[in-house]
Amino acid sequence: MPRTRFIVTISLATIFAGGPALAQSGDGGMPPPGERHRRSREVRIDPQHDETLQAIRAAVEPTEQQEALILSQYTKLRKDQRTVMRDALGAVRGEDGRPDGQRAFNRQDMRNARELAAEMIDALNAGFLESCRGLLRLDQYEAWDACASQLDLRMKRGRGRRGAGRADGGGSGPKPGDAAPAFELTGVTGETVTLASLRGKPVVIEFGSYTCPVFRRQVQPLQTLQTRFGDSVHWVLVYTKEAHPVDGHVAGINRREGIEVPQHVSFEKRLECAKICRRKMNLKAMVLVDGIDNKITEAYGGHPNRGFVIDADGMVVSRQNWIDADKTREALEGLLGSL
Repeated sequence: MPRTRFIVTISLATIFAGGPALAQSGDGGMPPPGERHRRSREVRIDPQHDETLQAIRAAVEPTEQQEALILSQYTKLRKDQRTVMRDALGAVRGEDGRPDGQRAFNRQDMRNARELAAEMIDALNAGFLESCRGLLRLDQYEAWDACASQLDLRMKRGRGRRGAGRADGGGSGPKPGDAAPAFELTGVTGETVTLASLRGKPVVIEFGSYTCPVFRRQVQPLQTLQTRFGDSVHWVLVYTKEAHPVDGHVAGINRREGIEVPQHVSFEKRLECAKICRRKMNLKAMVLVDGIDNKITEAYGGHPNRGFVIDADGMVVSRQNWIDADKTREALEGLLGSL
């Protein structure tokens, strides 16, 4: 497909008031969003289970009014993304000279449409992030900046409406009902721990690093849970690569709190960082350290602060892209009852 070039003229007011505008140059271009399909299909989002909204809620703790406005902007973003993709698919399918509707979409059509729509969708995503930031108070900006850099606003492939906002967190890695990937990791106190050695009790596994603001925010509520359930549950933190290293994308809240940790260049450096984190955060969980290749982190989905609840037989019963104390509690109560 000959690559179509677009000149994008966009502003926040345009994005969130009337939809983005495209000025076309070249042959076979994409019409402005809404011109081909003026009536977008309804976008349904479950605010309690959508992973993007969960991450925002955990990071910035919005007021009810802020949360309602963010939900409105997010719903419009998903609707605009869908409109852009439909228009791109229409443009791609029309390039073979056939009227729309006379040929089914194939995988190459989808690839070409994504390429055609990429610039526009990137602009929509950037506009959404900036607009949401404008809804927040000054004291929420740093937490928002840290969270926004981790959000995945891409359109989900192959799921459609049915896959949006799955309660299990979605994405790659083991899902509820799967066997948890085996591991053998070194702890900060020098011991070697395997997943098999933890059989017989439920296991809560969290992935995190000291430079992840969302991880730090969840320490206290999770440790309250740990106290409540006591020795009936194994609590494990797998220390992984730094989410916001000082030599990478630095979160504003880290600057304010004086957290300046470089990305690990060796296992020894990662082990040292894990020990510092354990001491400064007064962690009560067993702290294990992933290898410098991040093999176990990737096996569990690769997210910077993912959480899993695993039953006594090693099967996943809950996963959260951003670990959440309430969802962890619900999963444990399902296994052990209310203690």
